[in-house]
Amino acid sequence: MAEEFFIKATPKLKGYCISEDQISTLKACIEGQTTVEEATKALTAYPSTSSTPLQLQQRLGGLWTLLIMTAVGLVDAQPTIISILQKIRTFPWEEEPTGEGEGFMDFDDGFFWRELTDWASNWADDYNHYGAQYLIENSEGKERERRQAEWISANTFAARLASTGDRIIALCGAALDTAGYITMEDLEKKDHKTDPTCIEAAAQLFIHATPELLCLVRADPNAKDIHSV
Repeated sequence: MAEEFFIKATPKLKGYCISEDQISTLKACIEGQTTVEEATKALTAYPSTSSTPLQLQQRLGGLWTLLIMTAVGLVDAQPTIISILQKIRTFPWEEEPTGEGEGFMDFDDGFFWRELTDWASNWADDYNHYGAQYLIENSEGKERERRQAEWISANTFAARLASTGDRIIALCGAALDTAGYITMEDLEKKDHKTDPTCIEAAAQLFIHATPELLCLVRADPNAKDIHSV
């Protein structure tokens, strides 16, 4: 599965600021050929060697895109992707580069790994993209099937992120309440117009993030849940 995914995805991934080493490293980690710790060091090395703030922003965006596309394209790889994000959060402060873009970009005072700088906007944009592709844009045949699978997988990933209990990982971008609103809205349709794909997407939220959903439904500000922080 991983082999097939990366063969198809690599040409598209190369359109971003992603190195071939990052792609091969992530593939090896998913296949169990290297540890999460080793993979995380290799994945973050490319952004860390950026020579300017603009380059750092582009390479961070490339890393987040690589992780998101892989998580949505390979649902079984999602636990590994989340472990990588959790490991990245433990990385220390780094000195920000100077030059092009300096003074116009925010890297959380050098704690861009701990704070997952720009992960929020990248995940939110991609989540909305997967939703629009399936829920709004017209498609048919194999393309429709691909979009269905990606929409279900994107919601599975949103739920798994929420279940980590890590506020930065869970609430960045497509938070569970956003995913829940979009998918649950379809369940309220009348006259048997409910979309089976949206039912499956909603089911993933219950499977992977039931406690978090329960807190959202109760709207309990005292609940020990990431969404009440």
